[in-house]
Amino acid sequence: RHQAVLDILKQETVTSVADLGCNSLKFLSLAKTLPGLRYLTGVDIDSDVMEEYKHWATPSVCQWLEERPDEFLMELWRGDVTISEAAQVMEDRVEAVTSIELIEHLQPHQVDDFTETVLGVLKPRIWVVTTPNRDYNELFPDWPGNHMK
Repeated sequence: RHQAVLDILKQETVTSVADLGCNSLKFLSLAKTLPGLRYLTGVDIDSDVMEEYKHWATPSVCQWLEERPDEFLMELWRGDVTISEAAQVMEDRVEAVTSIELIEHLQPHQVDDFTETVLGVLKPRIWVVTTPNRDYNELFPDWPGNHMK
């Protein structure tokens, strides 16, 4: 799933990405190597998880030795993706937003607020949303789809 999202972002040649619901920062650790990426941010409501996995966001020793052709900034934010007022600090700052296996954690009444945060405040050129499939979620044992849309 992460690789499919990376492929989309690479194809779209984005230079800035916000990963909403970044959780353990695994996707950020992969996305920071995208060619031409200048800005990457992760937002999650659970600061304890981000603190525990912050090593994923830190460059490795060999990455410190490699010179990037462009300046690069990575930020981590603790926040609720359903509160659009709080997201105004990120208004118009990113070309792409990713929400990898986040939407299924929202209550139905929060989905509209989440959509307003992304489309009304962040206003990305592209928004990639993924949800778990039956291979990863025991709650959907009879799920007929086994492909990405």
